[in-house]
Amino acid sequence: MISVDMVYCSDRNIPINCYTIQNGYFDRKKLENFYFLCEASRELLLSKYYPNFLGYDETSNDENKFYFFEYIDGGEKLVNLYRGIETEKPETSFFFKYLCKEILCALRDLLYKCTYSFEFPITCDNIYYDKKNFRLYLDKITFGPKRKSIMESLQIIEAKLLYFYGMILLNIL
Repeated sequence: MISVDMVYCSDRNIPINCYTIQNGYFDRKKLENFYFLCEASRELLLSKYYPNFLGYDETSNDENKFYFFEYIDGGEKLVNLYRGIETEKPETSFFFKYLCKEILCALRDLLYKCTYSFEFPITCDNIYYDKKNFRLYLDKITFGPKRKSIMESLQIIEAKLLYFYGMILLNIL
């Protein structure tokens, strides 16, 4: 079984997400998806738009393996944040322009910095906003194996991402 707990880092005393996997656990599909998540997170380590993979510990405990990800406190869905702001023309506000740029940069990082495939659709439900650190990030994306086939070329994925980018902007407004 894979469980997620919030724990504190002993070195820096900051909260982190700890994924615990029992050694005897064998659900091939879930373990494979988790492996793809870890590897894709490693590739996206330099992107500010995704929770960071911090490392793992497979040797300290005989019964469990531990994988550590960045804990983002106070994250809420982007739609909830934007609908709370009342402006006469939301499409001309500076905040909307900022969100458009940040969402596009997050999707660009997903396309160019990650070699793993991911499941579509990417919607407003995948976009979160961290009020504490004033950043936008994507979460709960299901990653698959590395991109290999012609159907996963950059141009085709870019076209799909631009389509979902437009749908996200329409949903925000």
